[in-house]
Amino acid sequence: MRTWIKFSGFALAGIILLFAAQTVHATSLVAGYLQIGPIEYRGEPVTPTLTVENDSNFNAFSNEWDTRFRIYSGLQLLYDETVQGKDLAPYTETQITPTVSFTPDWLGEFRVTASISYLYEVAPEDNDTETTFTSILTPEDAQTIYLGEFSKYCTGEPNALGFMPQMVLEPGDSLKSEDVEEFAIELDSYKYMAMLDCTPLARLNHPKMVFTLDATDETDIETYEIDESLYVNGSPYLSGLGAKMLTTDLIFGTLPEPESIPNDNTVTDDATTQVTGDSICAILVTGKTDDAFEQSAFDLDVEFMSKNLMFESLGVRLPESSIRVLKEPSSQEIRILLNSMRGNYKTIYFYYSGHGWKGGMTTNDDIFNRLSYWDLGYDLWDTGAQNIHVIVDACYSGTAVQAFKAREDNWDGKNVTVHSASSADTTSRFKYLHTDANGTDFFAGRFTWAFVQCYGDPTADTDGTYAWHLS
Repeated sequence: MRTWIKFSGFALAGIILLFAAQTVHATSLVAGYLQIGPIEYRGEPVTPTLTVENDSNFNAFSNEWDTRFRIYSGLQLLYDETVQGKDLAPYTETQITPTVSFTPDWLGEFRVTASISYLYEVAPEDNDTETTFTSILTPEDAQTIYLGEFSKYCTGEPNALGFMPQMVLEPGDSLKSEDVEEFAIELDSYKYMAMLDCTPLARLNHPKMVFTLDATDETDIETYEIDESLYVNGSPYLSGLGAKMLTTDLIFGTLPEPESIPNDNTVTDDATTQVTGDSICAILVTGKTDDAFEQSAFDLDVEFMSKNLMFESLGVRLPESSIRVLKEPSSQEIRILLNSMRGNYKTIYFYYSGHGWKGGMTTNDDIFNRLSYWDLGYDLWDTGAQNIHVIVDACYSGTAVQAFKAREDNWDGKNVTVHSASSADTTSRFKYLHTDANGTDFFAGRFTWAFVQCYGDPTADTDGTYAWHLS
């Protein structure tokens, strides 16, 4: 027996229509990643891009769907474009981009929306997405503003240099300097940072101006003064001479040109001492720095001074064996060498080129990295030398004069002379000499270079401001 199941015409038509809907039109398009920002430059065209995914087993054809892009500033609609879709196979994705770009003409936050309209959509909750971007000043705009700001400072300083990184800093980034009163800020918005150094050739940390410019408000500039190195997100920013010479962040001022001083032809080829070799000795010391440019300058200073002591006809003409060179020594190494000289010399020359602090020299120690002028004076005294000549090319080296002059015994009649590159509260400076055929820049201490040149000019004189002589 056969059993027949009968359907009415209405019921059968419903089944056919349901089947057709399930097999042809049960498709879902998903609005995925909306690409723009998070920052864009004012006055430069931007174009959002939407990733659209076909999350079904069926094709979505280009004439069945489109995407509408809108851009708002607050509630104001500034941009509105609808873009026709593309043929999209099952479980594939495509990128939809407007044909016309949008150019933000002012600064601040903009809201971008993208909405998919699909003829056979079954999950419309996935058809809309939005994001924001911030329109900011271009690096060129920020540079122009900073150039105007820099002109207010560094009056009378022809060597002043201003720097600005070409990348904008983001909210949460940090600026810090370990001054006596610590400078530390965390940015709360997009900002351009700049640094103005009125004395970039100074040989130690010295006052600098740090600026922040709100990238969304060209009138919002904040100014800070620091003495120590600037750190941006924990990394030092142009803390040494070499970094300043090589950076592409320079926007104000020009790098120093090489200088030359005439040679008065008083150099001899003979390094024969005018006194017995064991009665006079020179100690030449370089300080410690992490900057290769500065270290090479310190080394070159010592080389100049060594050649001067050996070959300058108006100088002492020491044999090389009477010159001790210590490069980047610890304070203990200097003191051990001076201790070994007790009773051996009538005359001692002590020369130092490096960084200084208000009270001493920078040395290569594990903890404090310093030797005080007070301790240096006592160690020189203990050598028993009758003639002591100290030359210090370092920042704040005038404190060496103060320390030596403050001895209560007044050196008991010893012949003591101290020459310093700077006063007790000023910095010494570098001097750009030349660039060789390999492109290597050579720097030296400005004071050392001039001091050595004085030996070549019998008429050289000084006003005595930064020298002290006790006989």
